[in-house]
Amino acid sequence: MVMSHPHAVNEIALSLNNKNSRTKALVLELLAAVCLVRGGHEIILSAFDNFKEVEFRQYAYIVVEGMLIH
Repeated sequence: MVMSHPHAVNEIALSLNNKNSRTKALVLELLAAVCLVRGGHEIILSAFDNFKEVEFRQYAYIVVEGMLIH
């Protein structure tokens, strides 16, 4: 299972930095599905914290908000 690998969800979240809007939509769907699993919400929050650090962004949710608007 994806969540048994310690960095899998982090790598999936980093795919939000892709220029292809279809890829971004699929990544958001995957991350939303992880939220439904016990402990998934914390895993996603951790993945977004990792995204902020790796992509040097102050707020990861602004990236997601921008995707939803366009």
